[in-house]
Amino acid sequence: MIVTRKAMKRAVDAERARYDDLAAVVDVAFLPSVCRVIKEMREGWAVPFSYVAADAGVPDKWTREIIRALAALGLAEHHPFCSEDDNLIRGSGYSLTANGARVQAMLRARSGEEQ
Repeated sequence: MIVTRKAMKRAVDAERARYDDLAAVVDVAFLPSVCRVIKEMREGWAVPFSYVAADAGVPDKWTREIIRALAALGLAEHHPFCSEDDNLIRGSGYSLTANGARVQAMLRARSGEEQ
């Protein structure tokens, strides 16, 4: 299959429009505290609520509800929490899913932060 420049440009423009639509939805639907929590989470690396709350500057109770709501939306998932030193399970926490990581990258790009 031969892909022309025109077809490639249409595909890139469509992807850019879809990205802008997602950005608009996130801007309207998520409160600033939710955005801060998403920015502090990691993909594939579970962290406890208290760690995210401390880094995001959001109360623990709010952080717990926010992360559980993100999990219900498919943006976060529950995992065992392993220590960095000995890689043993030390509890459990939530990490971002692939879709959650896309939202996080979009939020960071819009605020000018490094990823």
